[in-house]
Amino acid sequence: MKRILTLAAFLLFTCPLLAQGSLSGDIFVRPEFRHGYSRQARPDEKPAAFVNQRTRIILDFKKEKITTKVSIQDARVWGQQMMRTQVPSLDLHEAWVNVAFTDSFAIKAGRQELVYDNMRFLAHNDWLPWANKHDALMLRFLTKAGELHLVSAFNQAGNPLFGTDYPLNHYKTLNFFWFKTQLSQNLGATFLGMADGYQDEFNGDLNLRATWHTFITAKFNKLSFGLNPAFQHGANPAGQD
Repeated sequence: MKRILTLAAFLLFTCPLLAQGSLSGDIFVRPEFRHGYSRQARPDEKPAAFVNQRTRIILDFKKEKITTKVSIQDARVWGQQMMRTQVPSLDLHEAWVNVAFTDSFAIKAGRQELVYDNMRFLAHNDWLPWANKHDALMLRFLTKAGELHLVSAFNQAGNPLFGTDYPLNHYKTLNFFWFKTQLSQNLGATFLGMADGYQDEFNGDLNLRATWHTFITAKFNKLSFGLNPAFQHGANPAGQD
């Protein structure tokens, strides 16, 4: 951890006149008492109690049209690791670079959080100690009509010589578009179309699921309304319709 801090400080302060950088951190400690979380407790099951902790070091860097972010985290339960053992436990939470080619077009690549609308479908799930992130490529467009994001991800478990077998319990492919527009002064809308694919554990086929989702917001004086219809079709990760 000391080496990481030293390296981050070195990167920040070696060229202060050429770029803007910041070093920050996040410490998250949450005690939990569970008795019926996720499922009903049986009569013979006793309550569970533990303390979660997440520690992050965050390095932000910006130079002209290039922005980067690196976030290293350690998420654990108090006492989960023996204190007199050496077990690697750091996780790369975020590591991305964003290049703004013009005022209306940018590319963002790397490990990143995907947070959209009311976070019903895409969220960073920050209430989880380890949170959520994606290895993805994003194209961002700004037009007079609104803002458009095109996102694509393709996951592999290693560096194979042949084939693309993916045995992990995680999506193998993720592709979606998200468009945000202001229909009027008091009416806004976003539209999302997503296709995520999971490899079938029995035959290796790719089970694709499509999600269509819109989020409409309206404001009238002091009242605000939201409408969030969605539709899914295709196959779930288990291959069922």
